[in-house]
Amino acid sequence: MQENRCKNCGGYMEKDNTLNMYICEYCGTKQAIQIEEKNNYTDPSPLSTGNSKIERIIEISLFVLFKILFPIMVLYALILCFTL
Repeated sequence: MQENRCKNCGGYMEKDNTLNMYICEYCGTKQAIQIEEKNNYTDPSPLSTGNSKIERIIEISLFVLFKILFPIMVLYALILCFTL
């Protein structure tokens, strides 16, 4: 957990990810997390390889498989069932 100093009292501010704010432990002052800090998110996915090109290829492949080919195969199977 990242900590900063409170501008009001100098106490430690803890990061609260649910509220997207830093909150002072002593005086309760709240400070919004900057957008660039929120974007420093690391993907906890165990499939993450760190190589964005490979991840993009996998993403496109899965899209083609499940959104395009699978429905076509199901439709083809239904057509075969009803024509037999």
